[in-house]
Parts: sequence; structure tokens; C-alpha cells
Amino acid sequence: MEVEYLTLGDLEPFSRNPKKHPESQLERIKASMQEFGWTNPILTSEDNMIVAGHGRYEAAKQLGFEKVPFTGDNEIIRNGDKYTWEGE
Repeated sequence: MEVEYLTLGDLEPFSRNPKKHPESQLERIKASMQEFGWTNPILTSEDNMIVAGHGRYEAAKQLGFEKVPFTGDNEIIRNGDKYTWEGE
């Protein structure tokens, strides 16, 4: 897995993400990031839409991060308001 860095403004949260992170959870994510750093990059589609890592993205914004680690998957393809995995 290749990990790169993007500015927060280059990432787009998926507007239909069903998981909502309450503030208490974001506080725990922020505490973990401050203690251990980034342990898991944000997963994005080919067009930099966040597929997994919305909580980490929100926590990074609140902590004032400018860039965040991500790994893109060119097999995650946006099809309207849905995402599909191509290949396999």
C-alpha cells in the first residue's frame, strides 16, 4: 500500500456516509492521534472522495492539520452517488 499526503482541502467527504461521529468519539480520535500519530491513512477513491476515515478527517480538521496521509484505490470508482470496486 502506497501512502501519500494531501491537503485537507483536496479531500471530499462522502456526503452520504451513513456513519456519524459524535463529538465524544472525535475527542477520542484526536487524543489517539496526538499520542500515537497517524496509524491508519484515509482511504480515498480515484477522485479523492473519502471512502473510509471520515472520523480521522474531522479530527485532523479540528486539530489544525494541513496535510493528512491517504491511500488511494484506483479500483474504487465513483458512479453517480455510489461507489463500486472494479477488478477482482
